Amino acid sequence: MKYDGYRLRLERGDRVRLITRGGYNRANRYPWIVESALRNRQERFVIDCKAVVLGVDGVADFNALHSRQHDGEVQLYAFDVLALDGDDLRKLPLSTQGQPCSPARG
Repeated sequence: MKYDGYRLRLERGDRVRLITRGGYNRANRYPWIVESALRNRQERFVIDCKAVVLGVDGVADFNALHSRQHDGEVQLYAFDVLALDGDDLRKLPLSTQGQPCSPARG
């Protein structure tokens, strides 16, 4: 399913950042996403995601997102976990998809 929204990279480390393709940090715009990231038991991660506002019909409403009148309602739709607890997961084979994985250390 395709969701119409803004592509972001969610980074949680010492702080939470929501980085746009242009390199801007939008964490101040989407407090619900930031709060949720801070509640996650994992303290360090990077997620490729999209910021989306859903209409009453459950369909993504890009105009509502773009209007900025619904910043407190913006939800995150994750595509991929790029890093977890300092481990870069981008080079893991697709065959590990959907399975617990332990990245090689060392």
